[in-house]
Amino acid sequence: MHGVSAIIATVSSTLSRQEGDSIQTVDDEGQTNLIDAAVGTVVSQFVYVSFCAMHGESPLQTAKRKVEKHLAGSGLNYTILQPTFFYGKYG
Repeated sequence: MHGVSAIIATVSSTLSRQEGDSIQTVDDEGQTNLIDAAVGTVVSQFVYVSFCAMHGESPLQTAKRKVEKHLAGSGLNYTILQPTFFYGKYG
């Protein structure tokens, strides 16, 4: 985190093709570890890209809500974005 003043966390395993990437290792543990690494540093703003709550449960939604709570309790200055729709061209 040396020299990092702001973090915009957008990472997700949903389109990953890397071995070992999963919702658990990336969207949950990876994001939580990033938050923990930022605590006590000069990071002045942490922006976390999540998504709005949806009906029903899914592993991704569970991970997103868990990370949101962890960030809120971290003591960091933060913003949580919960867009309703993502658009992108892949391929």
